[in-house]
Amino acid sequence: MSDASDTTRHEHSGSLRGKVPAQQLDLLIRRMKSLPASPTVAADVLALAAGNADLQKIASAAACDPSISAQLLSLACNQQPGRLPRTIAQAVEAVGIFGVRSAVMGMKVFAPADAGGFDYEGFRTHCVAVACASELLAKRSGGKISPSLAYTAGLLHDIGKIALYRCLPGTYRRIISTLADKNGNIARVEQEIIGTDHTRAGRRLAQQLSLPVCITEAIWLHHHPAIAMPETLEMPALVAIVQLADVIVRRKRLGFSGNYTSGYDIEALANGAGLSGEDVACVEDGVVGRLKERMTPAGPKSQAAAESSYRSSIAEAGAELSRINEALVERAETLTGYAEGLKYLGEFAERISPTSSLSNVCEELVRVFSSVLSIEPSRDVPVCAFAVCDDTNVILAVCSKLSAGLTVSGETEFRFSSCRRDYSPPSSVLCPVEELVGSLLRKPNDWSDLIDLGSYAHLPMVAEGRLIGGVLLPRRSADSADVELLERLTRITAFILAAVVGRSNADRLAEELAGASQRLEQTQDALARSHSLAVVGEMAAGAAHEMNNPLAVISGRAQLLAGRVRTQKDRESAELIADKALEISDIMTDLMAFARPSPPNVETVVVADLLERARNTFESERQQKALPATVDIKIESTCPSVLADPGQMEEVLVELLRNAATAADGQVNVSIRAEKAENSSGVLIQVRDDGPGMEESTLDSVFTPFFSHRRAGRGRGMGLTRAKRSVENNGGRMWIESTPGKGTTVFIELPAVT
Repeated sequence: MSDASDTTRHEHSGSLRGKVPAQQLDLLIRRMKSLPASPTVAADVLALAAGNADLQKIASAAACDPSISAQLLSLACNQQPGRLPRTIAQAVEAVGIFGVRSAVMGMKVFAPADAGGFDYEGFRTHCVAVACASELLAKRSGGKISPSLAYTAGLLHDIGKIALYRCLPGTYRRIISTLADKNGNIARVEQEIIGTDHTRAGRRLAQQLSLPVCITEAIWLHHHPAIAMPETLEMPALVAIVQLADVIVRRKRLGFSGNYTSGYDIEALANGAGLSGEDVACVEDGVVGRLKERMTPAGPKSQAAAESSYRSSIAEAGAELSRINEALVERAETLTGYAEGLKYLGEFAERISPTSSLSNVCEELVRVFSSVLSIEPSRDVPVCAFAVCDDTNVILAVCSKLSAGLTVSGETEFRFSSCRRDYSPPSSVLCPVEELVGSLLRKPNDWSDLIDLGSYAHLPMVAEGRLIGGVLLPRRSADSADVELLERLTRITAFILAAVVGRSNADRLAEELAGASQRLEQTQDALARSHSLAVVGEMAAGAAHEMNNPLAVISGRAQLLAGRVRTQKDRESAELIADKALEISDIMTDLMAFARPSPPNVETVVVADLLERARNTFESERQQKALPATVDIKIESTCPSVLADPGQMEEVLVELLRNAATAADGQVNVSIRAEKAENSSGVLIQVRDDGPGMEESTLDSVFTPFFSHRRAGRGRGMGLTRAKRSVENNGGRMWIESTPGKGTTVFIELPAVT
């Protein structure tokens, strides 16, 4: 009764001679028809499913075998993709008694003679023990995770081992043999021999079985280091609980896990799961008792007795399956009435491509449901379809007329600030539109302006428990429709809509990642500049210390020499030496002030006062130096105050005005604008001049210390560099845009008072 023989053909002489590529492993997993199960549990489930059975007892029995539980959960998830059962009890309730019996009878059982060293009963004991430990940990987590969900995730955490054994039985026998010799970690041995491990195989199997994402993540990551966990996990607490439960069970040596290592810090794992050492100790004390309760729901059976009971149960179900088959034949006859619906559905699939926009998909949804239900939309009674592409964006297509070409008019887009996608669909396929509006939106008028809410029905489309879209139908047409046909069409179209929504969200994520990459590059440039400034600061400090004394000697001796020489030429030479020594000292002072600026004294600054003071200071300086420039100030009424050092910011603005005035040879007009920044809570100040502008090469180096595009003698090239440093020290940022012949604009963004 083993299931290993039909996969041996994928190996050479029953054993793999090399590592398995990921594509080959995916193919082998897809070819698996079912997982092998325990004959004891299979017999118990079939016996309980005979006659008037208690679904709770059936679920309790099925929960003692990971293969049976995975099969039932997969069947339920595929039957009800919108509701997505997450526990074994929910799966049994979803598929019903007949579904349970059909699923179990379609599975083959594990025979020790075929296991080749793979202790399935020991493995099953380990899985149930981890499930029990996960359940107990969840109960102590303060309601963060459902205990029944934790039990299911713990039970299925190692199904990747069954998948690898099922696909590669000969190779897996070698893995177990190697493991017995090394007494180490089975995942490492799997990697060495196969090239992958049971966590990755389990993830692929869970995805093929359509298991819930949170359970798939627990299967995949239960050996993953906590510090390297992805940030986008659906339920990180569930992964942490299963990981901790697995370590507890391995410490207790319950069952066969194939992992004899203990490299995990159980205290750190407990902290990561939000649990204390006392919680872990209580679970360790109680897991054995809980395991005994779970493992013997119907009493112990020998292997022979279990297989005999299994065969008997299959025989008893034969007659019942015949009756079910007759009912299915009758049901098949009723499906002929769906041919028209399938025709429109086929047209829908032909019009949709992977690059279709959400608006296009909404248009096609309107066409399909209007055609299937023979609805003639009008301007007063339109048919609408919508898609929720993220938490705040709803795309809505409104059809008011179906012409011969089935055109849709009135497409529009609404953005809502409070659209919540955690939507629980009603028991009926149709529900009132008011329920949709009440669950999702705070502004129902945005919808009621389009349709009469009371006379419409909502056909929700749900994927993985989240609302992704829907169709709004006139109630008089929806009430007379075939509900089962609507439900089937909704499932299929919802699947396509979910794919397009996922692609749309992926595109948005790609754009965000591109933006993040740009910001990272900018941050790296800023870090490089900061490092350069630090080097300059250290160099300046050392140079100033070493050069001050020699410069003082040179200056003093030059001044002394100027008083003793007899000729005017010698006196001028001595005075020049003294002046240049003083100039070098001033350069070192400027460099020190740039590299180690004074910390800002931050206070609330009224922007209008700041700009006015800067203009007055510049005007007095302009009159002394005869600089041909005019300054115009404009401040928006909504501009808030800023948090900054007023003295430092005034120096920055005066430097920018001075720089604009001296950059041009003639008259220059400077305007200063202040407003609230659009994309932040700060204040944006723009200093714009109509001077000659800068070439791109000059603009790239404008903040480099000692760089200046002016002719020699008109500046050291530290003004803009110091200004930018001052702005950054005040928590702001500064950048420049310039075009040759069209002037220059300097942007300063400072934090606003909130």
